[in-house]
Amino acid sequence: MSKKKEMDIEYNNIKTKISLPDNFSLFKELCIQTFYISELRSQKMNFFYVDEENDDVKLDQDSYEKDDARKAKLWKLFIGENKRKKTIDTQKKEKLIKDFITKKEALIGEAKLYKEKLFDECSKIIEMKIKQKNEEHKKDIQKIKDEYAKNLKEFKDLIDKKTKENLGKISDKAIKVYTEKSQFIDKSVLETMSDKLGEFKDNKKDLEVNIGEIGNNINETSQNLKECKEIFHDIVKESKSNFLKFMINDVNIKNNINELKNGINFKIKIGKFENTDINNSFLRIQSSDKSYHEDIKIDLSDVLKEEKEKEITFNPQINNEKDYLFNMALFNKNNIISNVAKLVINAIEKGSNYDLFC
Repeated sequence: MSKKKEMDIEYNNIKTKISLPDNFSLFKELCIQTFYISELRSQKMNFFYVDEENDDVKLDQDSYEKDDARKAKLWKLFIGENKRKKTIDTQKKEKLIKDFITKKEALIGEAKLYKEKLFDECSKIIEMKIKQKNEEHKKDIQKIKDEYAKNLKEFKDLIDKKTKENLGKISDKAIKVYTEKSQFIDKSVLETMSDKLGEFKDNKKDLEVNIGEIGNNINETSQNLKECKEIFHDIVKESKSNFLKFMINDVNIKNNINELKNGINFKIKIGKFENTDINNSFLRIQSSDKSYHEDIKIDLSDVLKEEKEKEITFNPQINNEKDYLFNMALFNKNNIISNVAKLVINAIEKGSNYDLFC
């Protein structure tokens, strides 16, 4: 039986060459001394040798002196559980890791499918909500149109009524002034004519003078009639200035907040009530709190013939997602010549909750 006198012993990944004693017990004592192993740890020592297939084989009292062990390139010393048990635990661990990875991939696949299914369901719900909102908006728009037509008719009826009332007042006032002037004229003329006729009867020599004075009275009567006519004209003119000359409609705009920051274009319909001075006319757009207004020059020359639609370019101060309220009216030389209409701007962000559900 061939033996090796020396052997490389691996402990804690360090190889140390030692001389082999005659038996396994002495070998263990030598290892305890060589590697400074405590008595407690020495009770957990395990030895292996590496065979030709590079596998770890248990080294004990029986195999210590056998050729297979002595021909091995390396012996190994472990403190604690034996190498075989550790190998088995490692295999179990690797299997558990593989099982975990398989389950993890399966869960990720299920999560992906659930996410896709949830996305499809959410898309259908959003599409349904958008359709519902569109229907509601159509109804609201039609309701607003009907309400606008109703209010416009009521407003026109009110204008007609006020026009008749004011014309009646003008007529009454004109008749009263004319009557007062006429009575004054008649009284003055009669008194003067009576006096002059008496003088003419008493003294025919003064005929030419009396005729001249009668001419003066006729001139005075003509002047009084002229004054009456001017007063009547001023009353009519003053009354007309109290009536609206043009009619404009309300406007509602909904657009992306980023586009509104660069200004907006919208159209208004302008209808004529009566002829008026159209030079220096402009459209004033004022915020509801009167903190901001913009005057936009506008040509009304073609509106005097028929109702026209005018395009307006407006640069509001839009910064936040909300409803902006403005009042707008036509002016001519700082005199208002139309009704006051509403301009509502709904500033939104595309895809926001406000855009989808409001």
